[in-house]
Amino acid sequence: MTETTDVAVVRQSIAVVVAQLEEMTVATDAEMKEAGEFLRKIKQTDKIIHEVLDPQIKELYEPYKAKTDERKAYLDQLTGAEKAVKRMIGTYQTDQARARAFEERKAREAEEERRLNIAIDTGHEEVLERPVVSVKPPEPEKMDGVYSVTVWEWELLDKAKINPMFLTVDEKAINAIVRTKKDEAAAMVGDGIRVYSRQDVRARA
Repeated sequence: MTETTDVAVVRQSIAVVVAQLEEMTVATDAEMKEAGEFLRKIKQTDKIIHEVLDPQIKELYEPYKAKTDERKAYLDQLTGAEKAVKRMIGTYQTDQARARAFEERKAREAEEERRLNIAIDTGHEEVLERPVVSVKPPEPEKMDGVYSVTVWEWELLDKAKINPMFLTVDEKAINAIVRTKKDEAAAMVGDGIRVYSRQDVRARA
């Protein structure tokens, strides 16, 4: 079959399923049996769709994936370079800020000592009451297109002390326990959940 014919088969198969569903009811044993056969037909149609479209999708996907992988390799190298430079700039800025704070503290201490000596030498203690004007070292030159922002982060110290509203239920873990332990799962997870069962109708092609 050509690609056009394949797509026509898919469309026709779907149309048959949709049309049959619109007329279907399940009110008798016979109708339930027909519905069971219809479920099998849905699975068979599902198989047809995959057989027809999966090769076409793969044919389109493989070159797309190759190009996206190539792009990712380039971008990963740029990201690595960016992180390395940012780390060096950040370290330098931190060291410079620490050095400026040290110089500012030294200047303030020197001014306080100067005033104390004046008070001792002249007896004018009121000089000690005057506010000390901070002498800030010059700020580093700004870089065009580059700036710093303050980023706030956090780390977990004690989960038991976290406000419950910020605790997320691990649904995947609970699902796994419920599937394996069934009605015994509630005792393991806690009173915060109700474990129940239901019937799920399934079919094979």
